[in-house]
Amino acid sequence: MKNTILKALNYTGNDATLKTAYDDYLDFLFMDWFNNFLTLDRYADYYGLEKDQANEVIEAGRKIHDDRAVVLQNLN
Repeated sequence: MKNTILKALNYTGNDATLKTAYDDYLDFLFMDWFNNFLTLDRYADYYGLEKDQANEVIEAGRKIHDDRAVVLQNLN
């Protein structure tokens, strides 16, 4: 699981479908942290990440989630 998370976090390719899938995964990982974990340490331990890696995943997922929320708000 750790390898997939790090691939999603570091993807720089041009495949739009893969980029969307990785963004969906990072969004999911952010929401999992938001809804199910009290501490960064426990989240990192659960996913087998270093604390700094877990923080990067959460921040990347938060940005994706927030950007998508803005798009949805602007649809109204």
